[in-house]
Amino acid sequence: MDFRQLRYFVAVAEELSFSAAARRLHISQPPLSMQVKAMEEELGAPLLKRNNRHMELTEAGALLLEEARRALAHLDRAGDVVRQAVRGEAGEIKVAFTASVPMFDAFPRLLRDFRERHPAVRADLIHMSTARQLRALAEKSIDIGFLRPSPLFFPPQGITVHELWKDRLVAVLPSSHPLAQEPDRPVAVSALADQAFILFPRGLGCGLFEHVTTLTSRAGFASQILQEASEGTTILGLVAAGMGVSILPEIYTKTGIPGVTYRPLDTPAAASRLLLAHRSGDASPLLERFIDTATAIEP
Repeated sequence: MDFRQLRYFVAVAEELSFSAAARRLHISQPPLSMQVKAMEEELGAPLLKRNNRHMELTEAGALLLEEARRALAHLDRAGDVVRQAVRGEAGEIKVAFTASVPMFDAFPRLLRDFRERHPAVRADLIHMSTARQLRALAEKSIDIGFLRPSPLFFPPQGITVHELWKDRLVAVLPSSHPLAQEPDRPVAVSALADQAFILFPRGLGCGLFEHVTTLTSRAGFASQILQEASEGTTILGLVAAGMGVSILPEIYTKTGIPGVTYRPLDTPAAASRLLLAHRSGDASPLLERFIDTATAIEP
């Protein structure tokens, strides 16, 4: 049996008339009768009881009608999904992001807007460092990356980036620290030269580590790293405990962790960027819809 035969049989079973079913299907009656007979021969059971005045389903016919309706509905749904995917309205998109990205108000708004416009699309969200995202894009294990690279970053061949949002790096100090007494006044990076730092690990592949070490190098010193931590909130907790200082994106001020004071840095080089990255050759309608939504979101 094939789907064409199932459609023929459903029409006959619902109309209980070959002539009415033929009109419904816009075909002549003889081929319709032949196809139903072929189905009966293949199944080895009559599907219809018929005489000159009356037609009804046999028990086998009633069972087949139920299964045929299910099969045809599934086929129709599959066709709808494929057509939606071709238009970029269905499917799955894998999105990676660095730790600070969800703190931006624009990120949850982006996800909410995209889901409202494309309810048939599944977004698989994955937390990854900047370096891991670039590898995953090259390996085609993710489709989109939200990354915070160092100021020296240049996208590798085959990767396209869009600048989405900006913030700045700030000095993160214990509230009892002498440098924390004028929180609104910018502080020179060189003022941190003799401080013990708490930073993300270099091996994490985090663009933030490169950015901080670039800042300290330009200020004429190498940061003394007392402790490494792979989570920004852990770094804040250690700073609050008086274990050292750090430099983090300004967005971390939203965490509200007590015992921490933030001071702006007095250098233009403290500017930080959030980028959206994807493979240059990808032309998927779904990917294009996501990028359009992301680039239209106000910071």
